[in-house]
Order: sequence, then structure tokens, then C-alpha cells
Amino acid sequence: MSSFNEGRIQGGADIGSSETADLHLSDKLEALKKANAGLTAALRQPAGPGSQLEFAPFTEFTQLCDRIGQNALIQVKLNQRFACRILEVERSLGQIKAALDASVRGSAHSEKAIGTAETRSRDVPRGSQIPKPRIVVLCEGVKREGLIEAIKKEAWAVYSSMRLANPHWEILFASVEEDDETLRWDSEPGILYVPRRELGRALDGLNPSLIHLFSAHLTQLFGYNLTGKRVLFTAVADAPEYCATDEQLEEVRHWIDIGTLIVVPESEPSWTGLDRANVKAHEVIYPGFTPAPPHSRGLPGSDFTVGFASSPFLEEQWKGRGIDLVLALAETVPQTRFLMAWRTDATRLYEELSRRRLKNVEVQAGTLDMERFYERADAMILPFAETGRNHASPFSAIEGLLRGRPVLATRHAGIAGLLESGGVGVATEATVEGLAAGLERLKLEYEQLASRARPFAQQRFGRNSAIGSYQALYREMIGRPLGPSLQAWRVAVRRHGKVLVKGREKLKAHYAQEEVAQSYSQQRFLSHPHNLIDRDERAAVQQCVEIAFPDRHDLRILDIATGEGRILRSIAPYGACTAVDNSQAMLRLAGPGNPGNCRYIFADFFAWRTDEKFDVITCFRLLRHFDYPDRREFYERVKSLLQPRGLAVIDVPSPRYELLQRARGEGWAQYPIYDVFWTVDGFQDELRRNGLALRSYARIGCGLHDIEELQRDNEPFVVVAAFGNILAGQTPASEIFADGRLTPVTQSLCAEVASPEGVRLEETAWS
Repeated sequence: MSSFNEGRIQGGADIGSSETADLHLSDKLEALKKANAGLTAALRQPAGPGSQLEFAPFTEFTQLCDRIGQNALIQVKLNQRFACRILEVERSLGQIKAALDASVRGSAHSEKAIGTAETRSRDVPRGSQIPKPRIVVLCEGVKREGLIEAIKKEAWAVYSSMRLANPHWEILFASVEEDDETLRWDSEPGILYVPRRELGRALDGLNPSLIHLFSAHLTQLFGYNLTGKRVLFTAVADAPEYCATDEQLEEVRHWIDIGTLIVVPESEPSWTGLDRANVKAHEVIYPGFTPAPPHSRGLPGSDFTVGFASSPFLEEQWKGRGIDLVLALAETVPQTRFLMAWRTDATRLYEELSRRRLKNVEVQAGTLDMERFYERADAMILPFAETGRNHASPFSAIEGLLRGRPVLATRHAGIAGLLESGGVGVATEATVEGLAAGLERLKLEYEQLASRARPFAQQRFGRNSAIGSYQALYREMIGRPLGPSLQAWRVAVRRHGKVLVKGREKLKAHYAQEEVAQSYSQQRFLSHPHNLIDRDERAAVQQCVEIAFPDRHDLRILDIATGEGRILRSIAPYGACTAVDNSQAMLRLAGPGNPGNCRYIFADFFAWRTDEKFDVITCFRLLRHFDYPDRREFYERVKSLLQPRGLAVIDVPSPRYELLQRARGEGWAQYPIYDVFWTVDGFQDELRRNGLALRSYARIGCGLHDIEELQRDNEPFVVVAAFGNILAGQTPASEIFADGRLTPVTQSLCAEVASPEGVRLEETAWS
């Protein structure tokens, strides 16, 4: 495509330039469409028996374009970006059509169930693999509501900015439509309209590296059937936790745990609401805006004007947006003027104004000059009457702030607290009396509030900050291994005659079985390379303890879920040990051969109560089996049992290793116990959310992989992480390997002790 751009297109003026062309843009587009029609027709030819769908390569389309370009009738000077857009749109549409055609023919690709991600990763047609990331920015209802509605407007802004910031990525914009009969491109501005019923097949055809979904409802993850895809979900609503059932929330938590979903809230109340629902959301990313010209009207006089620009699209949103409240406020303060921007039919609003005989309310309906609107307003208002149906960070308030306009908001508005704490607005109760008092305060403090509005908005809602945050998340998620949905995992395990063990009670019952206890060590720690990983884990625990408590051997130590005692044997030399396990079968194995300074307690750790405080708490191969609500309870229990400067040490499974390993052989059916995986950064973030801080960590098993990708990247099997209470003046967590205190196992060492007989768990010494 680069040769076509450089050889056939000259000039680079912006769209709308006065540059003269030998042929109109519409004719050029038509020529390109005809070229693509030939390519699409070729793609529609039936595939051979058993063959998989192959997308046409880039070169085939660009060669067609080159042949067109050689025609003297189309030697034109066109806008380069416009031409590139045509090529991208037409090529992508051809790929989607090809995928849909193959699906109708019953190709091998379409016969795979939408279920497990492991099936998807194995059976995606090789022809659809592309050398650069493909991102789909997805929203709903652009054809119905246009790009002026807040969600669509924000999605489009992110899409446009990402395209400029990442020219080597392929970024597409798609809108799900209820009433569209066929999938189609609108080449200007460049939107793929997808009928809801065709969305799954269209996304399969595109095979995106990442889907960035903008929506008010978590349920859209299920309505759009995004199972087994990498999804960055921007939760634009002020209360997204109310939009899913308990079963769906459990599934969402699982997707987050295995790393295929990141949920981004757009206000602190939204983050808090998700947190209450035990949905581990990313940090808040506020919508980003480009700097706006300041509008100065001087200090307001008797014609103080309040602007409202959060009109509802649907009549059922009238109450939640606070239309009745703002009209009642206008009745209460007749000396104040109200300017209302209305995007839809304003008939009912005019009727209400007439009924109330309001002379101080002006309505501007339809397509507006918003710069002129903000010029006329002295302040903006967010009169929201309820939480759950409104935008978390309303654009009208942010755009007003950028132009020096303070904001009056009810506490139902997602950014009300932020506005008040930033000294750029007044937050009130959602009553007429509250709004009237807040308006009076805003007028009294107007000069100070207005002077802070613009710099505050530029710092908090800057476009570069938001795009930078999203870009980092894109890079983090692209290429991340995929895992199955919770439902698909359960089905896979059930097909092998087992039931997925998930939840505290099921886990307790599983490990209470005698046969599970007897085979536990043999399955996990004796075969290569797990014998070496076990050795390194125990050595890392010792190093973590010695770093935190140098030269001490009088520590009080607690080992949770002690199992057969492998960690217990490593830490016993440092003090008196208490071993807690809720499996009597496991405790019977732990007793013999362990040091005499250990006491054993048969109890469920979550229910066990003691007044004792411990210097060191160890817990291996337990926390990984719990989803987020239980993990949060675990952290609270650990905090209550630790001395103020105490240390907890646990294992943190590597997501890249676990996800790639589990996609092999029989897949996830081989793993009937629920597991969670973390990156070091992800685990550190989870600790911080729960009042704990990572102190040190060691990567275990680097260089032992038989997976080439992991071997090349020096990926660990597991990380041993030491953490404790957050302390004043605490330094960042250090990697133990980095300071030379613990040397990682090398590949050359593996051959010497590869057999299980070569290493006895209780006798292996660290050298």
C-alpha cells in the first residue's frame, strides 16, 4: 500500500483543501469500489473441500489500485489521508464479507462454537492473521443518534486520536444497529454499521486484536457475545454495577482475573460502585478534550444565565436527567435566565414551559453552534435526579469548565464531588431547595470558581492524558493470551466427567478427599521442571524472610493451607510455626518429618479466630483458587493477623505461562480447579486497593519453559511475592533477583536434576 500512496497520490492537504483534482473524489471512490468489487467476487468463490477461509493479502488489492492508477483518467492530486481511508475501509469490508460468506457456506471456522477462547485461538484461519494490531472501537446507535450523543462522541474522539497517535495500527470504528438489514460501510466519515444479529460473525471476520467497547451497561458484554475476545470496556454510566445479574458479575470478575477484560470507569462514584460489586476496575480515566478558547463575559450581572446541555434522547430519561428539577428551579428563581440546548423534538418541553408560564427559559433545539451557546452561559448545570442512567462525566460540564464556566450539580452527577473538591463547582442535594441554595452560593463565589475552572479542566480532562492512558492499555492487552469464559470452562471440565471446583466450600470439600491429599505432591512438585520450581520457591521464601528480618530466629510464623508441609519445612528454622489447614488428610501428611516447633490446627482459615499476631504469614497455592470477593476477605484476615511490620509471602501465577500452557493438549478441561493469574503490576495494584503493599518479589522458573515464546521472553512460571501493611516512607518493591541475593535457576542446571529422584523435597539444599 505504501507504493501506491507514494507513487499515485501526491500532496497532503487536509480534506476540504482547494487543491485542484483532475477527477472528483466521488469518482475516485467509485473506481476504488469497482476494483474492490472484483476482489470481493474472487473471495466469494467456493473454497475447496476442508479448506479454511483465507483473506486476500494486502498486495492483491493494492495491485488492483495500482492498475487503476496507471490509467491516465485517474492521475489526480488527492488528499493522502482520504485515499488511505478509502483503502482501509474497502479492504476491511471485503474481509468481513468474505468471513460472512464462508460462515454461510458452513466453513470450518464458523462451525466452532462461540464458547471457549482456546478453541478460537487454535481455529482462527491463518489467512486472517495480520502483521499489525487491529483494534475495533465499538459503540451502539450511531445511525439513530449521530455522533453528537455523548457515548458516540467520546468513542469517535478516542478512535480519531488513536489513529493519529498509532499510524502503524489498524483501527476501525463500528456501530451496532438494531434496524440495519445488512452490514455496510459509510465511507465518510468511515463507520462500519453492523446489524446486531451479524455482530458475532462480523467480529470473527475482522479477528480484532482488541475491542474497545463504549457502553453504559456491563450486560452489553453478553448481549454482544464478546466471550473469548480481548475487551477494553469504558463504563460511561454513573452506576454500571446495577446493569448485570449476579451470574454475569461472576463472569465479568473471571474475565478480569484471567486478563481478557479491563473495565475503565469515568468517575470516582462509578469506580466505587464497581468496587462495591467486587468488580476490580481500572483506575478512573476521565474523557479527554482538546483545549478550548476561553470565553470571557466579565462578572455576571442581573442577566445571570445558567446553561443546560444534557438533554435526553428518550422520553423515559426525562426524570433522571432532572428536567423537572431545572424547570422547577427556573420557577423558583425568576431573575435567573436558563438556556437549554435540546437535541431532539422539543414539543413536550415547549408544552411544559407554557404550562408553567416560564419566561426566563430559552430553548435552542436541533443543530446548534455550541461555542455560541457557551459564550452566552455564565455557568452550567447538571440537575440529575437519580443515579444509574446518566453519563458519569457529562460533556456539557467539562466543555463549560474548559471555557471558564463553573458548574452547579446535584450529587447524583458522577463528577459532582470532583467539581466541589476542585473548587470549580457547587454540589447540592437533588431538590429544588438544594439547587436554589447552591445557585446562590455559586453566584457569591463566582469569581473564584470561574478563575479556577479552565486550568482545572485542562489538567483533569486533557485529551493527551486520556489518550496516553488508553494507549498504554491497548499496548498491555494486545497480544495477551486468551482464556475461556467461566461457562465454557465449566462445560469443558464437565465433558471430562468432572465439575469445576470454584468457591470456598467446594475447594474445602475437594482437598478433604484422601486420594487428593495422597497424590498432591506427586502431581505438582516432583516432576521436571516443577521440582526445580518448588526448590526455588522455598529458597525465595527464605530470602524474603531474611531480608525483612535479618539475623532473627524467634519469629512467630503462620502457614495457611499448609498442605503436606513443603513451605513449613523451609521457614521452621526462623521461629515457632502454626500450620492451619481445613483438610485433615493434608495435616496427616504434614506432621511426619516436619520440625518439632510446629503446631497443627485443623480449621477453615476464613473462620479461624485467634488473638495472636504473626511476624510472617505464608500461603501457597491457595489464594490463586479464589475469585475477587474471597480474595478481598483473605487480605482483611491477613491484615488482622500480621504484626504492624509483619510480612506475608505467597505465590503469584504468571498469566502468560498459565494461559498458553492451558491451551495445549486437552485444553482447560485438564484444569478442574478454579485459578487466578496476575502480572506483578496487577498483583501490586490489587494489594494497594486492599490496604497492602508489595515489599519484594522473585520470578521463579525463568528459562525452564518448553514454550518458545516464554523461553525467549524469560517469562517466569510463578512469582513469589512478599507484602505487608502500607508503611510511612515505604520504598518501591524490589526484585530479589536484581540485587544478587537469589540467583535464578539456569537452563544448564535443569539437565543435572531433571528426574524426580534427583531431588528430594525435604533434603534439597540451595546453593
